[in-house]
Amino acid sequence: MTRKRNTFIRKLLRFNSIRLQLVGALLILSFLFVFTLMIAWQITWRFQRQIAYNQSVFQPIESYSFQLLEGLHQHESILQNALYIHTNNTKHYTQSMDVQINNLWTSRIFPSLDTLDTLIKLQNDEALKDIYWNCRKKVFQVQKTTQLALSNFKAEKLIILSPVKASSADTDSTTYFNLPLSNRLTQDIRPLLQEDIQDLMQELIEMNQINEAGQNTEANYQYNTAFYLTLFFLILILLFIILTIARVSKNILHDLNNFKAYPQKLLNGQIPSRIIANTIEFVPLAILFNSLRTYFIDLQKFALGVGESNYESKKTLFGNQGELGEALAKMRDNLTIVSEDNHIRYWFNNGIAKFSDILTRNADNTQQLSDELLSNLVDYLQINQGGFFVIEEDNHSQKYLDLKSAYAYDKKRFIEKRIKPGEGLIGQVWNEAEPMYLKEIPSDYVEITSGLGGAKPKALFIVPLVSNREVHGILELASFEDMKPYKMDFVKKIAENVGHTIAATRHNEQTRKLLIESQELTKTLQAQEEQMRQNMQELQSTQELMNRTQKELAEKEANLDALINNTSNAIIAFDTQFEITVVNQVMVQLYMEQGIKLKVGLNLLKELPPDEVAQSRQEYEKALRGEKFEVLRMMEKYGQNFFYELHYNPIRNEHKEVIGASIFMENITDQKLADMQLKEAQANLTSLINDTEDFIMALDKNYRIIVINEAYQNEYKKRGIDLRIGAMIFHYMTSKEEKKWKLYYDKALEGERFRKVFESGEYPNKTYREHWFNPIRDEKDQITGFSIFSRDVTESKVSEIKIRRLLLESLEATETLKIQEEQMRNEILIYEQKIRELEEKINV
Repeated sequence: MTRKRNTFIRKLLRFNSIRLQLVGALLILSFLFVFTLMIAWQITWRFQRQIAYNQSVFQPIESYSFQLLEGLHQHESILQNALYIHTNNTKHYTQSMDVQINNLWTSRIFPSLDTLDTLIKLQNDEALKDIYWNCRKKVFQVQKTTQLALSNFKAEKLIILSPVKASSADTDSTTYFNLPLSNRLTQDIRPLLQEDIQDLMQELIEMNQINEAGQNTEANYQYNTAFYLTLFFLILILLFIILTIARVSKNILHDLNNFKAYPQKLLNGQIPSRIIANTIEFVPLAILFNSLRTYFIDLQKFALGVGESNYESKKTLFGNQGELGEALAKMRDNLTIVSEDNHIRYWFNNGIAKFSDILTRNADNTQQLSDELLSNLVDYLQINQGGFFVIEEDNHSQKYLDLKSAYAYDKKRFIEKRIKPGEGLIGQVWNEAEPMYLKEIPSDYVEITSGLGGAKPKALFIVPLVSNREVHGILELASFEDMKPYKMDFVKKIAENVGHTIAATRHNEQTRKLLIESQELTKTLQAQEEQMRQNMQELQSTQELMNRTQKELAEKEANLDALINNTSNAIIAFDTQFEITVVNQVMVQLYMEQGIKLKVGLNLLKELPPDEVAQSRQEYEKALRGEKFEVLRMMEKYGQNFFYELHYNPIRNEHKEVIGASIFMENITDQKLADMQLKEAQANLTSLINDTEDFIMALDKNYRIIVINEAYQNEYKKRGIDLRIGAMIFHYMTSKEEKKWKLYYDKALEGERFRKVFESGEYPNKTYREHWFNPIRDEKDQITGFSIFSRDVTESKVSEIKIRRLLLESLEATETLKIQEEQMRNEILIYEQKIRELEEKINV
C-alpha cells in the first residue's frame, strides 16, 4: 500500500505545473518584499526624526548658552567702562547707565534664558535642569547686585581724579572714579560671572553634548539593527529566488533537453523519435512535435522518390497546405520543368562547344567551313534542309550572295545560286540584318528563290551572319516541323559566331595579301643591302652573344613555373591551336571564381565562356599574327568594377616564327581609380589657377615650366611669346634678364620663401607687380622646384606713394607752422617788454 502511494506521488510530482510554482513563488516574494520595504521605511523615519530632534533641541541649547555668556560679558564690559566719569552732571550719567543695562538684559540676556528654559524642558533631564536653574539664579543675582549698586549711587562717594579744562567753553570738567561700583564689581559681580556662571554654563554645555551623544548612539544602534534585519530579509529573498529558479529550471530543462535534441537530430539529417513530455505545459508542444515527425517521414519518402527521378509522385506533403506544403508541391511540379530546362541547357552548351570547334578548325577555309558546319547543324537540329550563303564581290565590286553549301535529306546538294541585295526573302534578310521565321511559305518560293530545291518546307528560318553590324552571309534552314524557340536561339548564337569567323577569315586573307606584297618589297630591298655586308662580323659576334644568352635563358626556363606563380599578375600562354601551354595560379583562381578550371592542354576557346571568346578571339588571333599590344578591360565582380590591363605578346621560335602567344593580366584597379582621381584633381587645379587674374607658374630644379596658368600665358602672348610646359624659362629671356631672375630662382631652390616687388615704366605710367617665391617639397621634405605667384599691386602702391607724399607735405607744413609760432612768441615777448616799459614811465 505504501509503495503504491509513493508511485502515485512521484507521478503527481512528475507532472508539475510551472504556472502554479511561479504564482506561489511570486506571492511569497511579494510578502517578503513588502515586509522589507516597511522595515526600511521605519529605519528612515526614525533616523530623520533623530536628526530633526538634534537640530531642534541639542544644538540650539549650546548656541543660546554661548549667546547668554556673551551677553553677560558685555554687561561686565559696560560696568567696567562706568567706573570712570568725565562729567559734572552725575544724574544724567546714572540715567544713561540704567538705559544701557536695561536694553542689554531685555534684548539678549532674558530672551536667551527663556529659550534655554524651553529647550531644557524638552529634554526632560533632571540633572540638566538643576544645572540650568543654578545658573539662572546666579544670573538674576548678577542683575540684582547691579541694580543695587546703581541705585545707591551718591556723588559725594566719587573720587576726583583730575580736573580738565574744556577747549570751547569756560566751564570745568572733572574726571571721577566710582569706588562703590568698583567694589561691587570686584567682590560680587565679577566672581559670579567669571567663576560661578562660567563654570555652570560650561557644565551645562558638556551635559548637553553627553545627552546628544547618547541619543546619537541609541539612534545608530537602532539604525544598524534595522539595517542588518533588512539585509537578512533581502538575503532570504535572494535564497528563495535561487531555490525557486533551481526548482523551476530543473523541471523545464528536463523537457527542454528533449526538445533541444529534436532540431539537433533534424540538423544532423535524422528523424527524431517520439517525444514524451514530463511537464504539463509542454504536453501540447510534444504533440505538435510528434505530428511534425510524421510529416518529416512523408518528406523523407518524397525525397527518396525525387532522388530516383520520380517526379510523378502524388503523395501529399503537409496536406498541401500552408507555405511549406504549397512550396513542396510547387517544387515537385517545377522539378519536371527544371529537368527539361537542364536537358535543353546541356544540348545548347554541347552544341556551342561542338560548333566552336568546327569554326576553329576551318577558320581559314570558307568552303570547308560551310560544308561541315551546315551538315552538322542540320543533323544537330534534326531538320531537313539547309543552305549557307556568303557575300562575295564580282569584278565590278558588286556584292551578291553566293550559295557555298546546300544540304538536304542527309546529302550535300551541288547547286549554284546567286542572290542580289533585296532579292526574295534571303535578299530582304540581307538588307534588314534581322532573322526571319516563316510558317506560311509561298507555293513558288522553293522554285524561285530557294537554293534547296524540290520539297516545300513547313517552317523556314533565315538568319544573317553578322559581325560588327555588317552582314557577311546568310544561313537558311527549313524543316517539315515547327522549329522550337530554344533551337532558334541556338541558331542565332551559331550565326553570330560564324559571322565573326568569316570576318576574321577575310581579315586574315587581306593580311596574307599584305604579307605577299611585303615579301616582294623585301626582295627589292635586298639589292640595297650589299653595302651592309661589311658589318656582318659585328653581327656575328652579336649573334654569338645572343646564343650565349639563349643558353642562359634555357637554364632559367626550369624556374619559370615558380617565377610566374610568384607574381600577382595573371599569366596564360597558348599555341596556334589555342591550346593552353602555360597558366599560373593567379589566372586559375581568377577563372575558378567563374566556375571554370583552366589547366595546360585544354582548348582556350572551348573552356572560356562563349561571350568572352567572341570578345577576345580577334585579340588572340592578332597576337598569333605577331602583334604586341595592350588592352584595357573592365570586369564587374561583387557589384564593383575592376580594371585589368592585358598585355598580349607573340611567342616565337628560333626561326622567329610565331608558335603561340602569352597574356599578362595586371589588376590596375587602384592605379585606374587613382588616375581618375588625379585627373579630377588636375582639372580642379587647372580651373582654380585659371579662375584668377594673378600670374601663377611653377618650375622644377632645372628651371623647366611644370605649371602655368592662362593669365601668365596671355601676358606673354601680348609680347609675341608662347610659353609651353616643359620648356626652359630662360629660353624666353635675354641674358640680362636671365642673370637677374636666376638669383631669385636659386634663392627659392635653397628653401627660402620671400616676396619681391618689381616696378616697370615711367611716371605717371609706372606699374608695380608683387612676386611671391615659394619652394616646393616632396614627401621626403626634399626641394623639387618652386612656384611663383605674381599680382599687380600698382593701385595699392600708388596709393601708398600718395599717402607718403601727403605725409611729407604735412610734416613740412608742421615745421613751417612751428617756425611761425616761434617768431610770434618772440614778437609777443618784445611787445610785453615795451608794455612794461610804458607802464613804468606812466607810474613815474
